[in-house]
Amino acid sequence: MAAGVKPTTAGQTASNAPKGAAAGLPKPIAAAALVAQGGLRGRMAAILQHPWFERFIIGIIVVIGAFVGPYIRRFTPRAAMLGTLAGISIAFISMRPAAQMWDALWIALPVFVIILAGFIAGVRMPFGLPVGLVALLLGTAIGWAGGFMSVPDVTSAAKDIAIGIPTLQLDLLLSGLEDIGPLLATAIPLGIYNFTEGMSNVESAAAAGDNYNLRSVLLADGAGAIVGSALGSPFPPAVYIG
Repeated sequence: MAAGVKPTTAGQTASNAPKGAAAGLPKPIAAAALVAQGGLRGRMAAILQHPWFERFIIGIIVVIGAFVGPYIRRFTPRAAMLGTLAGISIAFISMRPAAQMWDALWIALPVFVIILAGFIAGVRMPFGLPVGLVALLLGTAIGWAGGFMSVPDVTSAAKDIAIGIPTLQLDLLLSGLEDIGPLLATAIPLGIYNFTEGMSNVESAAAAGDNYNLRSVLLADGAGAIVGSALGSPFPPAVYIG
């Protein structure tokens, strides 16, 4: 036997030995880990193959939420909804881009300074230009001057720009029925999340003085997802934080 090669135990061939993250774990835990990995891969494969059906299910859940949402909102304290929204904002809108800054800090840091100076310190930008515009122009200029941007790459990307006319794609939508189990395992939680986030965003707007009809907002959101999935769009609409 070659040196450094660990023999497999009885009843454990090279093909069924624990691999990856499951290697080195006790057998029961390794088996559970492999099952979980396999289930996750199956769900992800189903989502990638049938994103339209998943968006359709999400739209159905949001439409249902449009009829129960006003009652939930009535009995839920505003602080609970806004607290949830604040957590989402910090985790996904703030922390992720803050971590990505380190990929090109020499571009991101000057832009970050402009944002802090303009929005927090109240520093007025030259010629009265908007703070966001100045930050965008500065970052773009540094990126091009420093070689971070590439003319051939931009030219190649520009060639992919096209106009797509929506057409009815019911065959793509109905193909998801073949893998409805894995799709439901992800579509239902995502649909509930979209519903609760939309409700929280409407409450956030009301706290700022802009009142919108929750039922109408969720109906438009859900119907948009349903119609879009039938027209071949894998992307659902969203009621954004504002």
